[in-house]
Amino acid sequence: DRLTVTAGARLTQDDKAHAITSIDFTTFLPSRRAEDDSWSAFTPKLGVEYRPNDDTLLYGSVTTGFKSGGFNSVSQQPSFDEEQILSLEVGVKATLAQRKVTLNAALFDYDYDDLQVSVLFPDRQTVENAAAAGLRGAEIDLRLRPNPQFEASLGVAALDDQFDEFFSQDPLVVGQVQDALNQAGIFDPATIAAAAAAVPISDLSGNGLPNAPDLAATASLQYTFLIGDSGSVTAATTLSSSRARTASARTAVNSSSN
Repeated sequence: DRLTVTAGARLTQDDKAHAITSIDFTTFLPSRRAEDDSWSAFTPKLGVEYRPNDDTLLYGSVTTGFKSGGFNSVSQQPSFDEEQILSLEVGVKATLAQRKVTLNAALFDYDYDDLQVSVLFPDRQTVENAAAAGLRGAEIDLRLRPNPQFEASLGVAALDDQFDEFFSQDPLVVGQVQDALNQAGIFDPATIAAAAAAVPISDLSGNGLPNAPDLAATASLQYTFLIGDSGSVTAATTLSSSRARTASARTAVNSSSN
């Protein structure tokens, strides 16, 4: 009665077709391009839950996930590949002090293959695949509710994240090249595009993932004032803080995965 094992699997097949009409900046003539592609994945899952008592849940899971590939009309890029993830997580959920205190804690490790990354250039946005990326960390959430009217909570999360392998043009360097041409009085779109395309590929491995602070904390207080038979009024305040290392990939690259 205290042990639960969950197993499952999903088979996905995605077929997409894509058509785009664009203007050539050299000839100023329209051109049309049609593309199609397909992506498939087999994603199993295994989870275990154990309840040593009625107020405590221990759990662990191994999960795989899949995000289909696709196209990006704005940048006229070729199709980008599917993204896959292997997720490992263990944790505990407990209620203490006659259910007046709730404690949730978890350790997790996410390994991405072909992570879909949206790279923001000065004149366009493209979706590329980072060959490998990893994110691991811990989260703790503590909630105190001594009576039905008052609640206090504190949450802390610590992350260790980086692109393990990612080769791409550095958007900051592309912007510097384009700015230099503009300052020299060169505004021809074809010339600027050719100069941007000539920027060499950079090794962005080791940079941190976007929107993933190394340390984040949130604290909140909430109190509900009862107004007789007329209802109630709730007052709440929240304080949040986060800290992230500085890296070019954090400011220039946005991940499309959450």
